[in-house]
Amino acid sequence: MDKKHFSLYLAFILILIVAFLLRLYRLDERVFHHDEAAVGYFTYKLFNNGIYSYDPSFHGPFMYYATAWVFRRLGDTIYAARLIPALL
Repeated sequence: MDKKHFSLYLAFILILIVAFLLRLYRLDERVFHHDEAAVGYFTYKLFNNGIYSYDPSFHGPFMYYATAWVFRRLGDTIYAARLIPALL
């Protein structure tokens, strides 16, 4: 690999790292939007009571179970509720 290609790859990787960090920075600053609040509420019910029932108006079970897993690891915070959608 020559120097020109190496510098281009390095610049690309640095841009990806900065974009990733900026995406996760201060996720909990703003209040929930309607859709985020619905996901947060249903995930909170699943996290605390183990209750989940499919509602076709909202997302499927992956979103709720993945966010409940994050709740178990990081606690039930706004940041934790927004982490899975921000990553995906």
